[in-house]
Amino acid sequence: MKSLWIALTTAVVVSTPLAFAQGEQGASKGAEVKAQDRVQTQAPRQNVLEPSYLARALNLSEEQRARIEGLWKQYRDREEAIRRDTSLTQEQRLQRFRQNRDEYIRLVRSVLNEEQLKKFEELLESEANQTSTPTNMRFSPEQINKIREITQRYNALRNQIQQDTSLDAQTRQRRLQEINKQMLDEIRSILTPEQRAQWDKAIKKDKEKSESKEGEKKDENKNPPSTGGGSNGGS
Repeated sequence: MKSLWIALTTAVVVSTPLAFAQGEQGASKGAEVKAQDRVQTQAPRQNVLEPSYLARALNLSEEQRARIEGLWKQYRDREEAIRRDTSLTQEQRLQRFRQNRDEYIRLVRSVLNEEQLKKFEELLESEANQTSTPTNMRFSPEQINKIREITQRYNALRNQIQQDTSLDAQTRQRRLQEINKQMLDEIRSILTPEQRAQWDKAIKKDKEKSESKEGEKKDENKNPPSTGGGSNGGS
């Protein structure tokens, strides 16, 4: 589940680009923290709804781009208002975010011609196909803070296990796997029902990928590549 651990870190970084950029000087220096540092330097995935992206992808006219930029500003203003509304519960806030996004998409469609609309739908479908992994999940500020606390706590535990010289390699690996599972279960508990469904799908996909790689390794061990040499019997 190591790949999912790193993917989760990326998910939080994508949700708030500066989420892990501040206040991390006292964090663990273990291997997973180093992996997180590498993840943070990756460029965030391009938002297919941004006017600059749509202008290139759909070859918008100047008039179309101006109209969509206006819609985008309204969309972002509404998003900020939702974010600042402290009367909303976590699920209500996420629902408002989705409704706001759907409304923006509806208005963008009204600006496009038939050919552009077809391409736009393809972009949306492509983005939807990528949302089965935690990397593309969007978390509320409350969830981000909680996930940050959970990952920092488990990073410290992992670092302790990695530095425990009394453990043999097999025991250390087993303990690390247990820690990973506990962390993922704890994070799952703070997700909304919709996020849990997406999370479970990602867990299953990650597990199948890991099992596939293990199977390939076993096949390689059973059938090592030929060295090209051979012995010719003779008397």
